[in-house]
Order: sequence, then C-alpha cells, then structure tokens
Amino acid sequence: MSGEAGARGGERIHFPRLDGLRSVAALAVVVAHIESQKKVFGLGSAAYPRLEFLGQTGVSLFFVLSGYLITYLLLVERSSTETVDVKKFLVRRALRIWPLYFLIFALGFLVLPSFSWFDIPGQTEHLYRHFGLKIALFLSFQPNLALIIFAPIAYASQSWSIGIEEQFYVVWPFVMRRARRPAAIASGAILAVTLARVGVELVRGYGGLAGRGAFVADLASRFFLYSRYECMAVGALFAALAFEGRHGWLRSRGAALLALGLSLLFYLVDASLPLVGHLPQALGFGLLVTNLAHGPREIAPFAALEHPALMYCGKISYGIYMYHLIAITLAGKATAAWVGGSAPAAQINALFYGLTLGLTIGVAALSYRFLEKPFLRFKDSFTVIRSGAAS
Repeated sequence: MSGEAGARGGERIHFPRLDGLRSVAALAVVVAHIESQKKVFGLGSAAYPRLEFLGQTGVSLFFVLSGYLITYLLLVERSSTETVDVKKFLVRRALRIWPLYFLIFALGFLVLPSFSWFDIPGQTEHLYRHFGLKIALFLSFQPNLALIIFAPIAYASQSWSIGIEEQFYVVWPFVMRRARRPAAIASGAILAVTLARVGVELVRGYGGLAGRGAFVADLASRFFLYSRYECMAVGALFAALAFEGRHGWLRSRGAALLALGLSLLFYLVDASLPLVGHLPQALGFGLLVTNLAHGPREIAPFAALEHPALMYCGKISYGIYMYHLIAITLAGKATAAWVGGSAPAAQINALFYGLTLGLTIGVAALSYRFLEKPFLRFKDSFTVIRSGAAS
C-alpha cells in the first residue's frame, strides 16, 4: 500500500511482518541480558559469548524500525493533510510511551529497592549516589545521559533507548512538516552523526589525551554508544525512499535475500566497527525493514514473522523490553535456589529461560491489557492516520 493510497481511502496502514520483526528484536535483548546475568546469580557463564552482545543488535533494530514507521506515517499525514499536526503527534507518543515509562521509573527508583529480593550485587548499591540528579535526568527523558555518566540503575537503565526515541520525536515531526527532500535530510543527519562519532573516536584514540581531556573524550564516546540517532535516521531514510517510490530494487527478491543474509550475520557476529559503530547494522536493517514492509511475501523466513505468536509478542514488545530485567532477577534467584549453579547447564538454561520468558511475556500481556491499552484507546482521539493492526 502506498502512503497516498492509504490516506485517500481512509485505510489503516499496517505492515504485519514488522510486528513479528519487533518481537525478534525484543527477544534478542532478553536473551542477551539472561546470558549476561548468569554469573551474577552463580549460574555459570554465557553459553556462547556472542549472546551477551545480542541486545545491542536488537536495540539497533528497534531504532531502525521506529525511525522507519514514524517517518513513513508522518509523510503519509503530510501528503494527506498538507501538514503535520505536531501537537497531536506528541500527544500520541506520550500516550503510548509515558504510562509504562513512568511505571518502570517508579519501580526502579522507589519500589523495588525496598525489597531485599531485588538486590543485585554490584548494581543496586549505586542507586542512591547522585540520586536527585538521576531522578531529574529520568523525569526529563534523558536516561541515556544517566547511563553515560553513572553506573546502570537496576530495572530502569533499559529506558535509555526510550529517552533516545523521545528526543527524536521532539525534533523529527517539525523537520518532516517542512522538509522538501526528506531522504536528503535523513542522509545528512546520518552523515553528521557519523562524522561527529568518527572525530571523537580519532581524538580519543590518537589525541594523546590525559586527565580531564581523556575523561571528557571517554564520556563523548559513551554518548555515541548510547545515543544512536544515526540508527533512527537510517530508518527515516529508507522510509522516505519507500514513500517516494524510489525503492524498486529494495523490494526485490534479491534485496530480500541480501537483507536476510545480513541480518543473520549481524545476529551471529558483532558487526559494529571501531569508528562508525552500529551504522553497518542499521543500514542492513533498513534494507530488511523496507523489504518486509513492501517486498515479496513468499520467502519462508519472512513469512514466519506473521505467525500469530510472533505478531502478538510484537504487539506487547514494549512491555517485554521494559519488564524483562525484573523477570530475570526473579527467575535467576529462583533458579539458583531450586537447582543451584552446579546443576547441568541444560537444566539451568531450561529453568532460567523458561521462568524469565514466562514471567516477561505474562506481565507484558497484563500490562498491555490493563495499563497500556486504555491509553491507546484515548490516543485514537488524536490520530490523523490510522496505523497498526485493527483491534
């Protein structure tokens, strides 16, 4: 469906396979954190070292997906109404993101630290250092800065990526409302962020810095690690190409096979590069997202993304992402208590993974039904272009 056709006909814009892809991204993050937390609970080490870094790949995919969908919908809205209603856009985003974001903030900062069961050695004891500043950063949607400056905050640090998206959302609708060449602007944003990152890494690696200078350079490097605006801009670039009809090859069978191969590569090896970081992943995922949204449907691995279970997990993926660290602690401590770290690895993995996934998906489903969905219904009042699966 083209954006123009969807707008004229009042149709709902929905790319079903992207729901399934979103679940893959969320589950990749869960797997990475399960593996990295094994040693915290005395359950051995990661089954395969690459799994500990799988979350970075999943987050890159999330960013590309978000940049793609938001940009595509904004372009459809502008084509249909000749403008972008920024106020309604920001209200829609707030209704979708804020309820769960602030619940996780309250749990991580105010509720769970009161219970010893949720203590994590090496993590929870850092919470009250610079407590007020941390709260201020989270309340102003800058959790990425908190993660750059301070030690991770148990049960809330995953919100860093939500902060990046919120910062993007504040700027991007204004850009899309006036942009005559959206693809060129997105390309410029990618180039600007990439050049800035390359400059920081070159200065950090070869500038001979020491003391305060080295400290500032390290902070700048961490800023780019946890502020992947270029990944969202890549999603925006591919969305602009698709909307403008300049995606002929991107939707071909050859592009689909290339996207599939690159995606498998990114999930098997660390595809980040020393200077440009996760940009190669983002470009590959941009190709993947565009092909899944507009390309051939007969390729078996892609068709599998429309399985009802994956599509449902995609629908509740926000909750999966936000709640999974709580579930991992409960599952990890339960596994350590029930079978211990000396049990066979297969038994540990079966129990740890089973409990974590069961708790995460169960809580995310309840959260979607009783917390998020009421706000989503209210969000309809501010909708200009209908998107997503029909209820």
